[in-house]
Amino acid sequence: MPPPRAANSPSSGAPAATVVDSNAAGAIQEGPPSFKTVAHSGMTADQLRAFLSHPHGAMPDLALTRAEIDDLIGYIDTLR
Repeated sequence: MPPPRAANSPSSGAPAATVVDSNAAGAIQEGPPSFKTVAHSGMTADQLRAFLSHPHGAMPDLALTRAEIDDLIGYIDTLR
């Protein structure tokens, strides 16, 4: 049985960029991890900076400035 799709999933069958509440029984996460999940992933600030600085996989280039990356890492650090 295929996993449930979010109501806003495109009709093409591609998963929506939706994060399902990880506390819900039987929940399946679709899309990117939450900032809280990233905070508890064990990645260091340097690893996050490298990840955010370079395009990867099929994801679009976010083109974040160094200041924006530092701000995002600072926010993620507050969630640890």
